[in-house]
Amino acid sequence: MSKNVVGGLIIAGFSFIVNAGTVSAAEKTTIDSAQYCGKKPSQGCREFAALLKWLIATGKVRTNYNDKRAPVLKLPSGAFAKSRGAPGEATPEKPDRTCDLMFDKDPSLPKARPVFLILHTGTIDSAAHKGKESYYRLRLDGSPDLAVDTEGKLDEQGDGIVGSATYQKLSAKKAEIKAQIEKELAFWIKRANDDTSANAAGPKAANSATKADSTPSN
Repeated sequence: MSKNVVGGLIIAGFSFIVNAGTVSAAEKTTIDSAQYCGKKPSQGCREFAALLKWLIATGKVRTNYNDKRAPVLKLPSGAFAKSRGAPGEATPEKPDRTCDLMFDKDPSLPKARPVFLILHTGTIDSAAHKGKESYYRLRLDGSPDLAVDTEGKLDEQGDGIVGSATYQKLSAKKAEIKAQIEKELAFWIKRANDDTSANAAGPKAANSATKADSTPSN
């Protein structure tokens, strides 16, 4: 994807998240499925907890959402996240994706706490000179909390026009939105499982998984 839509602001020059190694204090943050799912957690909730653990262990500290999106998505001050990305083709079938575990403060600091998860997709319609993004916010038990679509204009070169984005809040209870959230969540749970299995298999397999999570700069 040579020209990019960025976070509801529709600006150019965005690079999707790459695997960033470790942040010592954040790795001490623990996610216990029983903490959020009860004493007898479902398989789905256990898988969700495993996704959160993966983000804490491997995600890169980001503050990409510390902009006009913060109040729309009701983010904590600073909008700190541990994030992973999965670049696609910016099409509805293969959107660019990011998965962001939001924290109450810088996750590299002691006692930082995760507060919720954001699943993000981005697509571009070059013919219409438009970019579209979707944001799905989930509670730490995996239940949907908020859904927002944004759309913005692109110039003749395909670059985003700053400030052109419009926001539309969606009902996370609607069947269509719930299905989309489930699709994105399934994608990231699989990505976390594959990455964890690759790391367990050895450096060569882990390196292959890391390449799938990186994006060339624009």
